[in-house]
Amino acid sequence: MHNYYRDLHGSPPMECDHELAISAQEWTDQQAAKGYMHHSKWTDKFTESISWKGWGWEGMDKMEGAIAGAVRSWYSEIKNGYNYQTGRGTGVIGHFQAVVWAGETKLGCGLNIKPDDGTYVTAHYAPPSHTSMEKEKIAPDNVKPRRSPEPGCNIRSGDRELCRPDLTAPFVNPGNCPLECCYDDMFMSEQSIEFYSRKGPQEWKNVGNCGAGLKCGPQCQRLCLIQHNYYRSLHNSPPLKCDPNLAKSAQSWADSNANHDAVQRSTPTKNYVESISWKRWGWEGMGTRLGAIPSAVRSWYSELKRGYDYNTGLGKGIVSHFKSVVDARETHLGCGIRIKPGDGTYVVAHYSLRPRLQFKLNDFSSTKNIGLPKQPDPQCHQKSFEREQCGDFKSPFITPDKCLNAGCCYDDMFMDEPGLQWYSPNASLWCFSKKKGADTGLITHVSTSGTMSFQSPPPPRKEDDYKVLQTQSSEGSVQVRPPCPEAKDVLNNIIGLVNAVTKVAASKGCGKAVGEEPCFGNTCYMISETGKSWDENQKNCKASGGDLVSLETEAEWQFVNSKIQNITLQGANEWHIGLKKQGDWKWVNGNPMTIEKWQRSQPSGDGNVAVMSKDYPPGSQGLFNDLNAQMPRPFICEIPKGASPQPGPQPTSKPAVGPTEAPAPSSSPTSSASSTTKPTSGTTSQPAGGATSEMTGFEKDCLKAHNEYRAKHDHMEHDYDSINNKGQGENLAYFQPGDPSAMPTQCQGPKTKDCVQCREMVADWYAEESNFDYNTGESKGGVILHFTQVVWKETTELGMATATSADTWFSVARYKPRGNMGSPSDYVKNVPRPQVNV
Repeated sequence: MHNYYRDLHGSPPMECDHELAISAQEWTDQQAAKGYMHHSKWTDKFTESISWKGWGWEGMDKMEGAIAGAVRSWYSEIKNGYNYQTGRGTGVIGHFQAVVWAGETKLGCGLNIKPDDGTYVTAHYAPPSHTSMEKEKIAPDNVKPRRSPEPGCNIRSGDRELCRPDLTAPFVNPGNCPLECCYDDMFMSEQSIEFYSRKGPQEWKNVGNCGAGLKCGPQCQRLCLIQHNYYRSLHNSPPLKCDPNLAKSAQSWADSNANHDAVQRSTPTKNYVESISWKRWGWEGMGTRLGAIPSAVRSWYSELKRGYDYNTGLGKGIVSHFKSVVDARETHLGCGIRIKPGDGTYVVAHYSLRPRLQFKLNDFSSTKNIGLPKQPDPQCHQKSFEREQCGDFKSPFITPDKCLNAGCCYDDMFMDEPGLQWYSPNASLWCFSKKKGADTGLITHVSTSGTMSFQSPPPPRKEDDYKVLQTQSSEGSVQVRPPCPEAKDVLNNIIGLVNAVTKVAASKGCGKAVGEEPCFGNTCYMISETGKSWDENQKNCKASGGDLVSLETEAEWQFVNSKIQNITLQGANEWHIGLKKQGDWKWVNGNPMTIEKWQRSQPSGDGNVAVMSKDYPPGSQGLFNDLNAQMPRPFICEIPKGASPQPGPQPTSKPAVGPTEAPAPSSSPTSSASSTTKPTSGTTSQPAGGATSEMTGFEKDCLKAHNEYRAKHDHMEHDYDSINNKGQGENLAYFQPGDPSAMPTQCQGPKTKDCVQCREMVADWYAEESNFDYNTGESKGGVILHFTQVVWKETTELGMATATSADTWFSVARYKPRGNMGSPSDYVKNVPRPQVNV
């Protein structure tokens, strides 16, 4: 495989090297043993490429398919806009360079086919010339342009005929393709086709009788596959195939939901992953299968725009449905639909097999299972207002295959326009004409293609921390004002060694210029980006001269709803409003409800205050849901025109308690906690030990990671407080990096290969959740105490610190009041099942 591609670029053939083969096999086995893909430490002996693919990729459970598939994926980076003059590309190109680099003459490969996981492949090349600091300077001499195919083989995919019936992808390779045949696995003249594409027959589209006799019959199943596999192709995930059993279970549950007028999950099962959608017929096309099926898949995939992080697999909102659509480990799909007159349309998707949760330190499972999305063809890289309709293809009924087969551009996600959703009124041009005069030779395809590359998103700019987001509407501009910095975060600091935790909290009111807010009649509105409990949010509104919003007329509700629909806030999907249960549901101004805007099956008795939703659950735009008043949410204030902000709450402070004495570990670790930052305004004393109230990025990540997991179990967020070392719970973590000279640092921002995020350790503790029996409060076999302490309901305070010795990283989290105490019934009470987001 390597020498075939090298020959296309005029590079001399490589020879097998026994020592490189040994090192490649050893590193492959180490990756498989740990269960995740990662690079070895770079040396001056070789260049390294690694690959992992789940068995959903055809042929990955056999050597003949796995080795060829890995080398193809590395070489396919040539389509990432590689420039032969500069040695650069518009995406990852290092693996491609390693395959064809003329200066590398020796090769050794390793393979590990691991059941229930996937296939790991490693290649070591020598001499490692392309890792030189002068790489770009010498690249033109080492990577020559690819030669053109012979005229008789310059055939586009749609015109090709199988040369011999026994030679089919992925097992055919250049060596066993006869001389009288043509070989081309890269489709170089067709940038939209990947080496793993099933161009031509596309076997997955042949659903046969899958779904026969169901409301979502074979054509409906095919439609569901088309929409899923389009999105999966954008992330280099193999296409799903229809499964009759999944189709039956999905249809059964869609019918059950419709019969009970409810949107709820089926009984948890290990046999499939489930996504559910419900939309009213006010959504265009929801009364037909052709509109409802693609719409459901779009809504699930659109969670990509909720700040999804490909390094951590987390987002700033719900992203689980997006992950289900594109996860490379899933192989089969079944869909169900129920169109219910006078109600709405229910769609259910069941995927197999259920992905194994991999919570390991420095685990890049998200990257290997969900690749970075492709960038669009330059001719299709157009903003919404630049687009012109292509043919008579109109949303929402146009599907990607019909649009692309007509030579048009397709984009229903508007990825370059965060404030624009696929269902927005001004976002109807999904199928549009290609841009004239664009550079058609530039291929901008950014993808890991199953190979490992340590890529992180650019760090957020400092000026974005408290930015004011602004969007335009016909009524004017709406400014979304986050609370002032002091109220946005309760600033905390961890100091000392592993048992030292302190708190400094500041509370301060935020002044607001009322005239900057959107107004309706004599009332102006402020929509916050973050918030706290309902009571605290009401205090903030009153401090601004108003109160939480009371929506007493249809016109006012429509106005406020239009504002929240036209803004994009990462992670903000529902806001506290001034509706509270006081016997009956009443507005904070004392007036009773005069308009009914509850979501389906609401109020459900979850709490005594209400929130207003933006777009989740599907079909709930602007509708209300009851919630526990202590659950933190952003909020909407209404402020009379001309009102002046009232004095905010007075700053409060609490004397800090210094760290308690603790014996130093025998390895004499050096503390890595911060202790030199400037105190936050509003404090009256400085914590002992010289610590201050500003948290590092690593420390913020600790608190955020804990609270994200706690939110799944409907628990209050952790806070920090002055804690001594008595009556505390404790979680420990340690690891050795292998190379003591390469001890990682704390990540203060996005994940990189040289640093550790706090959430990696928290995720490792939470992974014990699979060992916990929610019915009995006991272990099903295995450790559970780290997990239960992370989410223990009665625990309210947290502190975490790290330290390193010569060769080991240590982390300790302390909790107060401590969890993991009492009988199994206490565990049932404090560790409820996680919330299910349908």
